[in-house]
Amino acid sequence: MNRLRFKQTYYNGSMLALKSIYSKITGRRIPLFATLYITDLCNQRCTHCGIHTVNKKIKEFSTEEWLEIINALCYMGTEWFRFLGGEPLLRKDIKQLIDYVAVKKGKIAEIITNGVGIEKKMDDLKNLQFVGISIEGNKENHERVRGPGSFEKALRAIEACVAADKYDTLHMVLNKYNMQDENIDFMIRLCKKYCVKFDFCRLIDN
Repeated sequence: MNRLRFKQTYYNGSMLALKSIYSKITGRRIPLFATLYITDLCNQRCTHCGIHTVNKKIKEFSTEEWLEIINALCYMGTEWFRFLGGEPLLRKDIKQLIDYVAVKKGKIAEIITNGVGIEKKMDDLKNLQFVGISIEGNKENHERVRGPGSFEKALRAIEACVAADKYDTLHMVLNKYNMQDENIDFMIRLCKKYCVKFDFCRLIDN
């Protein structure tokens, strides 16, 4: 991470801590973190996800509407914005949204993505501080959930983000197919290999 983005992230982290303390002292609720589901469209059909059941052309918020939402959240005290989907990289205005958060508003911008094709979009994501790449463990488990050929695409995404000096995290959805000890051990080894963090979301019983 370059010096400017490091200083910005350090500043935002300090603001998060101060606002959290202020919130506890005053009892005022502050939306320090905001998760923005910017699209329902996705280019994968994961077995644990129901987004494919609504994966059709629908009217989504425009760029201007999202900028208004970001402005409102900043006014309320948000310091960290996470872009999700569907697959957020499918938004044609993803660069504009990221740059607005990270450059115009001076906040932390993060994205959670399946990583498909991200290596071709790194210039658009240059102001993004944090990237979470969705991966379900070893190749067998990952492709059972996300489809044939998806594991190598995820690895290429990890390598592209590491090369671009992003704060990279491997993000796994816990379910009964990937909670085996050997699969968790695989994830730990993978994180050590690329010097990235490991994150997971709640158990989905499927």
